[in-house]
Amino acid sequence: MDSASGRVTWNPTDNWSFQASYGFIKASEQLEPGVNQHRITASAIYNQKLEHGNWQTTLAWGQNNLQPGETLNAYLLESAIGWYAHTVFARAENAEKNELFLPGDPLHGRIFDVSKFSLGYVYDIPVGEHFSLGLGALGSLYDLPGALRPAYGSSPSSYMVFTRVKLK
Repeated sequence: MDSASGRVTWNPTDNWSFQASYGFIKASEQLEPGVNQHRITASAIYNQKLEHGNWQTTLAWGQNNLQPGETLNAYLLESAIGWYAHTVFARAENAEKNELFLPGDPLHGRIFDVSKFSLGYVYDIPVGEHFSLGLGALGSLYDLPGALRPAYGSSPSSYMVFTRVKLK
């Protein structure tokens, strides 16, 4: 056994949950065979039942400590509020990335802060007693450092329309 991980979760109330985890991964990347990873995460989740729905918010942090190499952090804040058949959700995330360019590129290995902001909506249509069909849309905007703009564009964005099946 060359890798290991563990997680601790604490639920002090019906509405709050906290977790922390640690993992060691020996040489997990095929392109970087001599690099081991220590991964650490922590998160807090708040959930509030509403009269006709639910509101949930998560704040999370994660870190990859590459040995040999850099330490990279990531942060996430997301929230969703649902009432009746409607759900609105939003997410903001920031991550330090060092693998955006191939070896040989002058920017290969440099650390960049990349951020993404997303907003979405889903409407659930009851189809049967035990499932519903959701129709939704999601839009995202990205914030990139200037050095990434020639490769990724000045203001990248993404959009999608989707369906989902939700089992009850």
